[in-house]
Amino acid sequence: MSDGVVAAAASYRAGAGEPLVLVHGAETSWRVWRPVLDLLTPHHEVFVPTLPGHRGGPPLPGPVGVDLFVDCLEAYLDEAGLGTVHVAGNSLGGIIALELVRRGRARSAVNLCGPSGGSTESFLAFHGRAMAAARLGRVPGLTRAMVFLGARSARVRRTMLTGGVVHGDRMTRADFESLFADGAFADVGRHLVPWLLDGHRLQPFDVGSVPTVVAWGEHDGAVPLEEFGHATHELARGSRLVVLPGTAHMPVYDDPEAVARLLLETAMAARRG
Repeated sequence: MSDGVVAAAASYRAGAGEPLVLVHGAETSWRVWRPVLDLLTPHHEVFVPTLPGHRGGPPLPGPVGVDLFVDCLEAYLDEAGLGTVHVAGNSLGGIIALELVRRGRARSAVNLCGPSGGSTESFLAFHGRAMAAARLGRVPGLTRAMVFLGARSARVRRTMLTGGVVHGDRMTRADFESLFADGAFADVGRHLVPWLLDGHRLQPFDVGSVPTVVAWGEHDGAVPLEEFGHATHELARGSRLVVLPGTAHMPVYDDPEAVARLLLETAMAARRG
């Protein structure tokens, strides 16, 4: 694995227009949004920070939890001189996006496969799978070997990403390497278990006049639609549920055009009032 895989910038900012903030999931980084950036920057000024405890981001300032990440994201918005923003998040980032709606910082919001709901047992099982993958990524030499194999074989790449990405064979080598490096070098993973054991869930709330979409991958094998997608949609009262065909837990890799279109349409709905 090259030095470029290990090194990581903390954030991304480009484009012009109303501010759109993209929030990544647990044990990833801002780089997971790369497939849609060129589709969004002609329409918005796009801000993509890396959360604390993740590769390239600042250290964790306190006990892990959604509130901590939302507080840090609000501080990031304040530092950038931003009041309300359009926001989209994937997985953990999707939960954060909904919390920004609750806190009055969102003009529009899209939650991509961000689970809050479903049974605690299922949620812990999901995290157990994620942690197992992350631990494998931290075994000396194993990440390098996995990236070596996956970067050279579309079939291996697709198999390794089953449940998270339907079309892993379509990922660029840079995106594939970055995704594995994110998991291998994220400090946050071991801190998530106590939070999950506390059974944190969003409390039901009304989204009010903020256009809010809960979008789920049709083939999400990490947090399946039937258990987690519908439950999350019900917690964000007034939100719209959208199923993204042919995608899994990270739809941005399977269908970046559909994801970008959804984000732009949701932001447009806010402008129309």
